[in-house]
Amino acid sequence: MFDPDLYRDKAEVEAWKQRGPIHNLTRRMKAQGLLTEDEFLALDANDKDTILDLKADNFFVNFDSANVILYGKSNPLDCVELFGEWIRGCHMKDGTWPTEPRGMGRETPLGEGQVNFPVLVRRMRKKGFQGPYTIEREVKGPAQDEGIRKAIALLTPLI
Repeated sequence: MFDPDLYRDKAEVEAWKQRGPIHNLTRRMKAQGLLTEDEFLALDANDKDTILDLKADNFFVNFDSANVILYGKSNPLDCVELFGEWIRGCHMKDGTWPTEPRGMGRETPLGEGQVNFPVLVRRMRKKGFQGPYTIEREVKGPAQDEGIRKAIALLTPLI
């Protein structure tokens, strides 16, 4: 679903594969005959298939641009490609990848993390998203205020 080499070096990706809980679970399931390699490779496609199988006119996504990075799961650009037609709200947030296995990345002011906002906004528009964009900062006080001001300056020309 995404290219981890865009954000991490190959050694770090391999380390996560060996220690990651999803990989450990799937390795055990394969060893016990509960999951085949083909079924494992189809898991990402099944996420979208599950949404399509709902056949619901009222199912939508409230997308957070940084959470997939903060939790070490995916690239937000790939998420927009996969789920963009269902996005009806977007929390504009930035962050960095986790540095420790099972850890969480760090939320940052917009433009200081690893979300590519110019490309993200273009892709969301291409998928039909027209807003709302909600600026989110997970800090309080003057740092939050300053982060929101910077986010407005960054996003205004893009939106």
